[in-house]
Amino acid sequence: FLNQGIRPVVPSRGSVGEADITLASHIGDAMMGEWRVIVNDKVIPAAEALNKAGITPLDPIGKDALSILSTNAISTAYSAKAIMNAQQIIDITPLVFAMSLEGLNGNISPVLPQNIAVRPFPGPADRAKDIRDTLSGSYLWEKNDTRPLQDPLSFRTTVFVLNEAKRDLANAQQMLSIQMNSSDDNPAVILDASQE
Repeated sequence: FLNQGIRPVVPSRGSVGEADITLASHIGDAMMGEWRVIVNDKVIPAAEALNKAGITPLDPIGKDALSILSTNAISTAYSAKAIMNAQQIIDITPLVFAMSLEGLNGNISPVLPQNIAVRPFPGPADRAKDIRDTLSGSYLWEKNDTRPLQDPLSFRTTVFVLNEAKRDLANAQQMLSIQMNSSDDNPAVILDASQE
């Protein structure tokens, strides 16, 4: 579908249900040549789109229909998009922070390795180095007697907040990877299952 520019029409609202049943059913309908799809920003019958693209409509057998409906694929996709957005925010944070610190004529002491080493948690030293690298060549490295001794707390804690965001993102990526690479089959059918 995606390679042919076909997008199933999926309602933004549905009934209260388990998993993504109400959303996934519309995708399944389109795969079977029923319901509607969007092609070139126009809503057309799915059968017409499949015919034009040379795609044979799905003829579900056995548990095919259940596997299409009883899935968390849509929520997983939304989660993947959220993680990608979070990754982008985390990646740009050192630059945004450095620019903000320059705009404030801020104090660089919270990103100095000596100060970070006072609390040697795993990760902050790397985040501080990212910020120092971003500030390379900045006027903030020059002595300035008019610079405030201490910046607002939000500036002083950025290294640690960014580090925790990175750790949480890594955990979310790991959990999502497990979800994406595992079966959603419910109930799961395991051949020759043992009690162990």
